[in-house]
Amino acid sequence: MLDVTDQKETEEALAQSWRRFEEALSNTSVVVFQQDLSLRYTWIHNPKLGYQASSVLGKTDAELMPAEYAKPLEAVKRKAIQTGLSSRQEVVVLGAEGQGRYDLYIEPKRNQLGTVEGITCAAIELPQLGQENPLLAIRMQRDRDFLLNRVGRGAGHGLVTMCAVALQRKLRGFREMRVEDLSSLFSLRSERRFVRARQDLWGRQAVRKNRVWLIGSGWAYSWKVLLSGERQIIGFYLPGDMIAPKDHPGDAFTAVSDCVLCEMVQSDLMHVARSENQIGDALQWAASRQEAILEQQIVNLGRRSSLARVAHLLLELDARLRLVGLGDEAGYRCPLTQSIIGDALGLTNVHVNRMLRQLRQQGCATFTRGYVAFADRERLSDIAEFDPAYLRQAPR
Repeated sequence: MLDVTDQKETEEALAQSWRRFEEALSNTSVVVFQQDLSLRYTWIHNPKLGYQASSVLGKTDAELMPAEYAKPLEAVKRKAIQTGLSSRQEVVVLGAEGQGRYDLYIEPKRNQLGTVEGITCAAIELPQLGQENPLLAIRMQRDRDFLLNRVGRGAGHGLVTMCAVALQRKLRGFREMRVEDLSSLFSLRSERRFVRARQDLWGRQAVRKNRVWLIGSGWAYSWKVLLSGERQIIGFYLPGDMIAPKDHPGDAFTAVSDCVLCEMVQSDLMHVARSENQIGDALQWAASRQEAILEQQIVNLGRRSSLARVAHLLLELDARLRLVGLGDEAGYRCPLTQSIIGDALGLTNVHVNRMLRQLRQQGCATFTRGYVAFADRERLSDIAEFDPAYLRQAPR
C-alpha cells in the first residue's frame, strides 16, 4: 500500500499532466467528457455550442436538448454500455449557440474488475454540410491526431492508461518507480484488446506473433485439460500482471471477468528491459513473483488440507490486489465462481462450498455475492499457514 508521501507525489504528477492536457485541449475543437450508467455527465472539458460545465454536470442529454436531438445521441451511448464495445458515430447536437455536427468516439469506462460503469467520450467538431473547405480539413486532421495521441486509446500510442497505472503500482512493490522512470516502457507500441468474461484471451497465432499481454482491468486464469477431460487451473492473472503465451505454449488463458489488456511485442519489451537496468530489474522481480505464486500452488495441491487451500487462496488474492491498490483491510471484490476455485485447488464444487461455509462458521471470512469479507485475518492466516513473504520484495 502506498504511504501518504507516495500518494501525494502521484497526485501532484497526475495533476500537472492533467493541466497540460487541458491547456492543449483548449486549442482544439475536441470535447472530452464522461457519463455514468444513467448517462448523467460526471465531467466535461472544453464544452462547445454555448454549454458550460456547471450547467451540464449531473444532467442527461434529454435534460439539455430537445428529444429529437437527445434520443439518437443517448441510443448510441447506451449501445456502447450494453455491448461493452467502443464505437464511433457522427451525431448532431443542439446548444444555445445553435446546432453542431460531431465525430463522436465512445469508450466504455471500466473498473479494475472489468465491469462497465459508464462511458468516456471524445467528440471532434465537424463543419456544417456545404461549408467544408481545405482549412477546415487541416484543422479536423490536427484534432484527430490530438485525439489519437492524447485522448484516444487505439493501437500504436503507448500503453492504455489503465494498463500503465496497474503496472506502475505493481512495480512500486519492488522499488520506487516514478512515471518518468517508466517512460520508455509506457511508450512501447501496444494495442488495446477487450475480452469478454469466459472467452479465451487469444488464439494460437498469438504464440507465433511473439506477443506479451498486460492486464489493465479484469481477471484471467491459465489452465490445462487432462486426457480425462478434467481441467486444472494453473494460476490467476490480475491487473498489472503480464502474460507471455510464448512461454506457456501448452496453456490456455481465459478471462474470468471482462478484461482490458494491452498487447505488446515481446522483443520490444525485452529490448527496454536490457537497455534500462531499473526497468529490467523490476520486470524480473515481477516474473519471480509469478514463480513464487506457482510454488505455493504446488504446496497447496500437494500438502495443505482442503480448508487451508481455500483460506490460502483468499489471502493470496487479497495481498496481490492490494499491491495494485485494489481491496482493503475489510475485503475485496472477487469474480471467481466455486467451480473455478475448485479447478484451481483440486476440489469439487461441493467441497469448495463446504470449506467456505466452514470458514464462515469459524468467524474467519465470508464469500458471498462476489465479495470476500474478512472477519478474523489472524485466524484465517493460521488456518492457511499464510506468510506473505513470498509476495514481498527485497528492500527498495
